Amino acid sequence: MAELSILVHIVARPYDAEVMRRALIDAGYKAELTEWGSKGCEQVERDRPAAVVLSTRRAEEECSLFLRGLRVGAHGESVPVIVVVEPGSRLATTQLGADRLLLRPLDAATLVAAVRALVG
Repeated sequence: MAELSILVHIVARPYDAEVMRRALIDAGYKAELTEWGSKGCEQVERDRPAAVVLSTRRAEEECSLFLRGLRVGAHGESVPVIVVVEPGSRLATTQLGADRLLLRPLDAATLVAAVRALVG
């Protein structure tokens, strides 16, 4: 499999980010960690990855703003976003415009399958 640029964004637990990054690398993807907020949006705009995995426990409004920033880049291209949340966040996150929603606890096979479904 050719390497793809998959940016893994994690806010709450650095350990989770590393586990996701490792699972994607093991599946043949190039996975990088990125930052929250405008710096993260700038990194996505600069690197133009195939997808973003956003794992967060932040408030709905903050997630909405971040997703909007990812979606409206200078190049006008939409980046597919997989959002990983707690089970109670399902409805709100779907309304934020994620391409795919995954619930915690998350296993590596589920993450890799979701990425493959979006980007191949």
